[in-house]
Amino acid sequence: MRKPHVVFVPMMAFGATSLASCVQIPPRDGIAAADVNAVIRRIKCDLNTIVLQKAYSPVEGRQPFLFLRSWAAKVHLTLVVDDSAQLTPGASYTAPLRTVNGVAQTFTLGVGGGLTTEVQRQEDVEFLVSFKDVDTENNNGQLATPLYHYCQPEPGILLESDLGLKSLVDAALKPVESGVLKPGNNVGPNVGPPAPIPKADYPKLGKVEVRPVNPAEAPQESINRIAAKLPKNELVSKQLLQRFNISPEVAEMTGPQLDEQNPPEKGDAETVKKLLSNSVDATAIETKTQAIINDIVKPRYSIAQSSLDASCLGPITQSQFEAIAQSANVSTFVVRADKAAERAASKTATSADIAQALTDSAQALDDANSARNAVIEKTNQMAGQMADCTLKTKQIKAAAKKQGPPLYDPISVISETINFYVTVTGSVAPTWKLVRVTAPTSANLLSGTRKDTNTLILSMGRPSIGANGEVKASDAMNNQILYSILGQAISTTRP
Repeated sequence: MRKPHVVFVPMMAFGATSLASCVQIPPRDGIAAADVNAVIRRIKCDLNTIVLQKAYSPVEGRQPFLFLRSWAAKVHLTLVVDDSAQLTPGASYTAPLRTVNGVAQTFTLGVGGGLTTEVQRQEDVEFLVSFKDVDTENNNGQLATPLYHYCQPEPGILLESDLGLKSLVDAALKPVESGVLKPGNNVGPNVGPPAPIPKADYPKLGKVEVRPVNPAEAPQESINRIAAKLPKNELVSKQLLQRFNISPEVAEMTGPQLDEQNPPEKGDAETVKKLLSNSVDATAIETKTQAIINDIVKPRYSIAQSSLDASCLGPITQSQFEAIAQSANVSTFVVRADKAAERAASKTATSADIAQALTDSAQALDDANSARNAVIEKTNQMAGQMADCTLKTKQIKAAAKKQGPPLYDPISVISETINFYVTVTGSVAPTWKLVRVTAPTSANLLSGTRKDTNTLILSMGRPSIGANGEVKASDAMNNQILYSILGQAISTTRP
């Protein structure tokens, strides 16, 4: 028995020593090294382009989602690194015995053991984002700056993925859009009254609330990404790349990358990006303008025809006509922007032709903006004329002077929880087969597991306003975060 003892004990001691060295705090690397700054940038940009854009969206002459402007989002980010290691040494000793009646006999002794270690590191980050602050940064153009990386997609598993915020918000607000849920005076059971909707954010049927349209001076996205925004730009984009002999690598470069690497075709790349970006921006203006016409102007005129006296429909009809005419002008300017890009892509275009095309493209975008603003002006003018024309003006004014009970949001909280898991495993399985000793007897002598978990909990709702005007997460938002954390703790199983 001495030989197997000598073989087994060093192996056991070596494995235990190696395993003990693994019992230390896991490093913050891999997916656990998520850049919190980049996560916050991504969330604020998504809130701006999805939730706040929804807030201003018109529905059949109404703007029922304005209450979202004074909401906030509480975000809880959890980063978990879980390292585990397992040592399962073992050996068997076999000794031959004397033969009895021609039958060989042996004696076998098996020895085994086990040692498991596990270390988990968890970091929690929590912050509150006020939608009013995001709206202000958008209106001031701060989101289109290097501070926010121009709201371009960030690298990383957590940041490249679609967080599903648009589908979540659209589904949650569908009852509000249809009118099934409305702002009202009801307070939920067993809770104090929530913060009321500010009067500036009441659902409106009158003046249209819009966000400023401020196209960036220099598009920061790559040529290919700008072209991909509109199917109609794909062909002219290829023609422009061929006309200016721009390589595929440069076509993938963003604005900061062009500035950093300074390729020879940088100037031509900026020209192509501006031509394509003007076409994209002009088309976006056209889409929003048509939404104003179809969702506000025409429904309002139908209401006026059916409910107002015919003697005062003249000014309203004129405003509707002028708004529709200006929307047609927007479409004309979009065509001009597209044609300018096509002229620049022509193989016969000279340097003077390209310069003129760039000037015409920029002018078409400015004209589209001006025509869109004229549509908004006529739409708001039409609302004022309807107010003057309605037979119930006195009753409406009398009701407006009375301070009725506050209105509360039709929806208290919109929340989602997202988990990202990455698991890495490894093992070592050496085998010794000697005359009388076999070791180890287990499938793996030494094995380890690394599990990285990132959890993002997003809870949106109306914040509470403190005595000194400070903005705080409401009880409903805090409770939703706690429910999600508790649900994660209960349902999560150990690896």
